[in-house]
Parts: sequence; structure tokens; C-alpha cells
Amino acid sequence: SDINLMSCDNMNHSHYAAFQTFTFTREPMSRFISGFQETMHRWSLFHHAKSGGYIPPTEELKEFYNSYKNISLTTDHDNVLDALESLVTNHYNGYTLPNNHLELQITSILRPDCPRLDVIYNLEDVNSVFDKFLTERGMNASSPNFNKKRYQAKLHLNISRVSRKVKRKICQLSALDYCCLNYRLPPDCKGAVSCRWKERKYSEYLRLARQLNHSSSSSSSNDTVLLIEAVSPYPIIPQNL
Repeated sequence: SDINLMSCDNMNHSHYAAFQTFTFTREPMSRFISGFQETMHRWSLFHHAKSGGYIPPTEELKEFYNSYKNISLTTDHDNVLDALESLVTNHYNGYTLPNNHLELQITSILRPDCPRLDVIYNLEDVNSVFDKFLTERGMNASSPNFNKKRYQAKLHLNISRVSRKVKRKICQLSALDYCCLNYRLPPDCKGAVSCRWKERKYSEYLRLARQLNHSSSSSSSNDTVLLIEAVSPYPIIPQNL
């Protein structure tokens, strides 16, 4: 059965101990834009009192959505693009997560209630990964058709039309994903984000891990650990995560 990394509550971890566990991540810029579209869709569902909808978490975001509530999220490319530019420029500085579809991938992967992962793959390789997975296990079943879009009517935003300013801010908001998942920064984001190794005492690492509710292996408090640090002008992890 599938493992939903967004919700691992009540999962029987011992059941998965003998399995190889893996997940897929997506290029952070592309994922942010897709997450924004899904966020707008969820707010629209709430606005129309339909199931699956979420309420914008702040008054500011409610006002933002209300200014775009009448646009078509599936056909109105220019206005959806304008909404993206407005949200990133004026309404999201990394402090309050607008919706869990904009949560960083690395914080989802590192949830303490989810299984340990053996491998992290790039989403672009999903078909070849499953083909190899089935071949290595001598399985004759064909791999799932991952080329079929989950939402056929979802609007494809032209990323090349996103302003350089907004692209750079998206990279800064997604800095931890770029650093920890080792994605190459888009050309427009060169110099906007930097990643570095930082040596810390294990005792300090434990304090940080507890703040994030992450489990950690036992070690001496005098030992040092290497951590990946993302340098960005915005909060690395939203306060309401």
C-alpha cells in the first residue's frame, strides 16, 4: 500500500521494517508553482463550500484570495500568473505557510512519525525507477502510467513568464529544499541562495532536532556533526509548520 508522507499518524512502522522505502522529490521552483495552483484550488473549494477545501489561514490571505476568487484556475493563464506574482511579492515572506501544499519537501521527508527512507529519487525519473524496480524483482507487471496527469484540466503555467524577481524569491523561500535535496539553482536564482556545511556540537544539534520534533541517534555531547545550512533572507521553515 502507499505511504502518505503528509500524514503518517497511526502507522505501524514495524510493518514496513523489512521493506525498501523510497520517495520522489520535485525541482523546487516547479513544485512551488504547482503547490500554489493547488492552494488556490483548495481555497476555491472552501469558498464554494465543497469537500476538500481549506480556509486561508490569515485575514491577509483571505483578502488576497477574494481579489482573485472569480478567475478561472484552469483556463485564465494571465490572471493565475498575476495571482502567483502577487502572492509571492506581497503576501508570503515565509512566516506563515499558506497551505500544506507549499510545505517544503525536506520537512515532509523528515517527519519523525514517518518511516525511514532508503532512497530519494527525482520525480523526473519516476518511470525508469519503477521499471528497474519491477525488473530487478522479476515481476512481469508493467509499471504504472505516471505520465497521465492526475488533474487533466490543471492549467500549465509558463514558468518563463514568471518575473525574475519572483523566481528569486521562490528560490529563497525554497532554499532548504535546494540545499538539502541538491537541486541546481535556476539561472535566475544565482546568488539568491547559498548552501554551506556547518559544524556544530552534537548537544546543539539535539536542541535543534527537538525544536523540529525530529528523532536523532545517540551520540556523545562532545561529538560534532555536520549540518547543511541554507542561507536566505526569509525564514527557512515557516513558523506555523
